[in-house]
Amino acid sequence: MNWLQLGGSIAAILALAGIAWALGLGRASIVDEAQAMRAAEDALSGFEATHAVVGSDGRAALVYGADGKVAVLKLHGAQPAVRLVPASSVRDTGVAFLVESGERLFGQVRVKK
Repeated sequence: MNWLQLGGSIAAILALAGIAWALGLGRASIVDEAQAMRAAEDALSGFEATHAVVGSDGRAALVYGADGKVAVLKLHGAQPAVRLVPASSVRDTGVAFLVESGERLFGQVRVKK
């Protein structure tokens, strides 16, 4: 491979990355309470959402159910991952809600106020 091909390839990759950035591809967020409630109801069979708290950064949310259950949402790529957690696992620190999911791979979730 010569230097001209290498330079052209790098330029093409940077151009495509710039186009993806300009179009907003790869930037996902939880926009509002309605989206969070809909995602929780879609992911959890029989879950009926009453209200939600969406993090100020749009990366996580808490959705409270009609029967006292709590669903925690965390962005995983372009879609939120949803887990049902006991209400006792949600702790208010004043700056954020910290949720211990109980799953090693899902981890602790911080819902910023």
